[in-house]
Amino acid sequence: MLMRLRALTLTIVAALVAAATVHAAEFTDSAGRKVNLPDKVGRLLPAGPPADVLLYALAPDLLVGLVEPWNDDVKQALSQRFQALPGVPRLTSHNLSSEDLEKLRQLKADLVVDYGDINPNYVALADRIQASLGVPYVLIDGKLREAPLVLRRLGEAIGRPDRGQELAGAVQSALALIDGAGTAAADQRLPFYYARGGDGLQGVRAGSSVGEAIELAGGRNVVPSARGAFIGLTVADVVQLTPRMVIVADAAAVQPGSALRTSLPAGTRFFVDRGAPYGIIEKPPSLNRILGALAVAALIHPDRAEAFNTAAARLATVMFGDSAKFESLRD
Repeated sequence: MLMRLRALTLTIVAALVAAATVHAAEFTDSAGRKVNLPDKVGRLLPAGPPADVLLYALAPDLLVGLVEPWNDDVKQALSQRFQALPGVPRLTSHNLSSEDLEKLRQLKADLVVDYGDINPNYVALADRIQASLGVPYVLIDGKLREAPLVLRRLGEAIGRPDRGQELAGAVQSALALIDGAGTAAADQRLPFYYARGGDGLQGVRAGSSVGEAIELAGGRNVVPSARGAFIGLTVADVVQLTPRMVIVADAAAVQPGSALRTSLPAGTRFFVDRGAPYGIIEKPPSLNRILGALAVAALIHPDRAEAFNTAAARLATVMFGDSAKFESLRD
């Protein structure tokens, strides 16, 4: 009898220990921070626009809001359930007010996710917001080659392992297709210029996460690398950079008669990023950039363009469902 009682006691203790472990699962994020997660994650709060995309692809039904809500055109393609997602304050902003923090508390999120670059400033911000909101906050590396691992780990952490595996597999296949095309030596790569702005003069620097799709595909970004992702340029500056391919986020920058079109030499090709629900080169710089890498690879390897564009259209549907509208980069 005593032995049975002791065995029963040990079983109960083991069960309690297991329950405690589930309730306080430890997640090591990309910054090396050890964050205790709740036993069930039912409400996800994105810290910035890149996390909007990541979480919409992974678990849209768990989102409590979007840092950058849908525009009217995109809303029409979404189910009513997701059209209603409200805007939420951007946690990565340095201008968060006490009112913003109170709004965020009222959302009663179970987990905050930030996706993108990792540096000491973002680590300090994550620690501060986590302490203020009393909600676990994880930092996830946004490098595109890390995406399959990120999707699997985050999928497990939020209780969506199958979806994480599905997305990871699709992304891994896309990366393998790009790698299989081969990459020319740095001095032989096709020169690209990518920019934001209505005039196309907010240039994106080489080596930044914003222009990662071009470099991943094997293109050469003609804007020199330096601190910061963007640099203001003049038309004369762009002419001196001698790009052969120009991609812009705003169609106005390359419309007939625009300064870029009239100043760059004949033979320069111009493209507009028209992806939906997100841009494919970036904007915001998240998983959508893998679509851009495939589209850029199609420009670099025209003999394989159909394969790259077909893979991108398929991946867009896996990521974003029927609301995805993949358009390859066209003149």
